[in-house]
Amino acid sequence: MILYDGIITSLQESGGVSVLFSELIKRMSESSVEHEISIFDDNWGLFKKDAELADHILKVMEKYDWPQYISTHTPKSNWDRYIRINDKLKNRCEMGISMQSLSDDTLDNIKRNNWTRQQYIDYTKEIHKRGKPATTEIIVPLPGETEESYFEGMKFLMDNNITAGTYTTMMLCGAELGRDAAIKKYDNPECI
Repeated sequence: MILYDGIITSLQESGGVSVLFSELIKRMSESSVEHEISIFDDNWGLFKKDAELADHILKVMEKYDWPQYISTHTPKSNWDRYIRINDKLKNRCEMGISMQSLSDDTLDNIKRNNWTRQQYIDYTKEIHKRGKPATTEIIVPLPGETEESYFEGMKFLMDNNITAGTYTTMMLCGAELGRDAAIKKYDNPECI
């Protein structure tokens, strides 16, 4: 079962979450061979409305013991709320870490702020306390990332028992690297 942010938001705003969502989850739990739901909201768990939706999921879990797993993207901030949601939902939420790069120069180039390394370590400890693997994604090549900075970041991840998936850079519309100025600036092998 897949839930998209737009559907969740419109249901929450109309007050229809409890009835419609509960009925939908009930039907899925009774007839589905799937044991998982996926919530496609890059910051699910960031807002109070997400904690309220978790209350509805919990009611279904208590009655049907379903879903067994909730696939989501961990928010880039306010991870303490996400941890509380995970704990409420019987430790069934995916708990990843959003990084892309650990190089400050690279993060400046793509106009992204990461947590401090200590915040990553603290969050990773919370993930491991719950018996879950800590995973993240690294994107290469990003502007300003050097071989040295890449391997330094990978060493940090390995030292803290964080598994990294590596993805190639995509210049998506709306993202900093998808803007004309960035394409012009970084469409040069010497810049990457």
